[in-house]
Amino acid sequence: MLLLDRKSLGEQAINKIATLALSSQLNEAQHLNVRVKTDPTLLAQGKLASLLIDGTGLVTRGDLRMQQMSLEMEEIAVSPFKALMGNIVLTQPSQGTAEFVLTEGDFDRGLNRLKLGDRVSCRLSNNGEIAILRGNTVIFTASPAIREQGKEVGLEVRSRDLSFPSQQVKTILKELEDILSLRNFGMTGIDLKIQNLELDNGRLTLKAIAKMTKFPTK
Repeated sequence: MLLLDRKSLGEQAINKIATLALSSQLNEAQHLNVRVKTDPTLLAQGKLASLLIDGTGLVTRGDLRMQQMSLEMEEIAVSPFKALMGNIVLTQPSQGTAEFVLTEGDFDRGLNRLKLGDRVSCRLSNNGEIAILRGNTVIFTASPAIREQGKEVGLEVRSRDLSFPSQQVKTILKELEDILSLRNFGMTGIDLKIQNLELDNGRLTLKAIAKMTKFPTK
């Protein structure tokens, strides 16, 4: 029982393990907070009460910037013996929720990587459309939609300026879909399935079911 009283096996240590693991999957983070709720008694029973991750100004390894990310898991089953040694191993998958917020600036950051000759920008309209502009001229508008049973977000063009080269439109669409790809949001051991997306006040919010099959490790 003496092992259970060691500080190295408590919330603080587990939080540090998860924080280091998640930080290693990011290029940059203005703010990243990881909170695990548990106690020695729960650990001995192979349980973590909850895991909450929230961050702002996150830049992924794929150089995607997110304004905000939050993920919450509850009732996480872990191996009690390995937990007591500071090694958090899930004994069964845990399900929770996740939310990601992208701003117009986040989209512009991705679009600026393209070599188009003309600088383009993104506007997120309250009518549920994404508009791409060159200066004050709208090149095209597109509506985002959940596809592949929640695994991807696709874009359907609603209108376009025919004077703008079609190949460049395709290039921009591909970049937008890459920005919205779950590959950019995923973390090691955590699978995501998008349930809902909202466009409002210059922000696009993706809400997803999160399934954790492995506790975050570096």
